[in-house]
Amino acid sequence: MTESATDRLAASLQNAIRIEAQIDERAAQVIAATPKDDELRPLLDEIRTRTRDHRTALEAQLARRPGGSGEARGAPSSLVSLYGALNEAALSYGRLHAIAHRAFDSQGEGNTADLAEAHLRAHAAEIQQLNLGISDVVVRELDAAGAECRCRCPSCGFGLCLCATHGATTVRQAWSETLPEIRPDGLKVRRPRADSPALAAGLREGDRVIAIDGQEIATDLDAGAVQRAVRGHAPDGPMTLRIRRGGEREPTEVSASMT
Repeated sequence: MTESATDRLAASLQNAIRIEAQIDERAAQVIAATPKDDELRPLLDEIRTRTRDHRTALEAQLARRPGGSGEARGAPSSLVSLYGALNEAALSYGRLHAIAHRAFDSQGEGNTADLAEAHLRAHAAEIQQLNLGISDVVVRELDAAGAECRCRCPSCGFGLCLCATHGATTVRQAWSETLPEIRPDGLKVRRPRADSPALAAGLREGDRVIAIDGQEIATDLDAGAVQRAVRGHAPDGPMTLRIRRGGEREPTEVSASMT
């Protein structure tokens, strides 16, 4: 029996509901293992709230559509599996990159940090290509199943279906528009190394360094400015750091001896 686009729509809504429920469950598992004061907690809580809202909206949308059942086939299972593996690889290489720097395997030819970064970039590009290509895959599958386009826009009505093109454009916009904003609040201090000048100066985990010897540190990703300020400091004098701590409104200056 030929499956209509309406049948596929209902099945895809059911599949989206199932996926949102899985995200909610897995986010709850991560929350259970994450300290309450961890910076990741607000994001995890937001994910759970958003997935529940998504499920409510999807269930309401499904209730508006009579008929339609079965397993959703928005993309071949092999493609879904590949996409999941690429995302897992990207996260794993991000983790490997951080560990390699902590182990100082980040200098010279053939170091692990550079290798992890190269592999991460390659898989990130592949993920983006799959994101842009998924609409074509779905439309091609619908055509093969005999589910003709029922869109009433001028182009589709004329016979020049733009469903896949519009889908790819929407995905591209969603990825570019949702890139997180980097706040200009300085460099976050992680736990200072034991017996380090930073620890001796009284810096604590969670402090924000906003300037070093007068050189502004704009964001947590401004690693180059931090390296230049530390490297360019005179070895025989104290280093002056401006920091923000906790809820304090005014920055504090601390002095660290490099010797």
